[in-house]
Amino acid sequence: FLQKSVGGNVPPQLLSRCHLKMGLWTREVYEEETKSAYFKDVEVLGKVLGWFQSAIDLNGDYKAWNAWALANFQVVESIEAAALQRAEAQNSEAPSPGPQESIAHAVHAVQGLVKSIILARQIALQDILRLLTLWFKYAGNADVEPVLKEGFQSTPLSAWLQVVPQILARLRSPS
Repeated sequence: FLQKSVGGNVPPQLLSRCHLKMGLWTREVYEEETKSAYFKDVEVLGKVLGWFQSAIDLNGDYKAWNAWALANFQVVESIEAAALQRAEAQNSEAPSPGPQESIAHAVHAVQGLVKSIILARQIALQDILRLLTLWFKYAGNADVEPVLKEGFQSTPLSAWLQVVPQILARLRSPS
């Protein structure tokens, strides 16, 4: 869209930043107007993710990958929270980790977080913690497990040093 409207002479880095801004603005305008999270509207979520994806396709810098990863991570958390609320309302046990509808977003979140960690100029602790959260929830899932393994192999070892205490604590916990 933006490439066609400006004639094709725009550097990909600038065009990528424009697409990223369009995604961020789409999200902000929707949330301001509706007082609701953008990811609860499938159409708006699709537009936001589409802008972020096109920013990645054009340049693939840290900010674009991080925005895409965070959007997918928020969708996963929202789906899980809704499933937990339904389970509580029905007085049943909590749903198994990762309702089926969140799997695709979990895969995208893992891919985006890994790429964000790799591209970050300094250690992105928040991204690593989010990746750990997804690992602990989806480690046994057949769709997410290979993406996690690939991500762990490609991230620098130095990134994991700050979260060793969290990993050890999780390994020691019974659940």
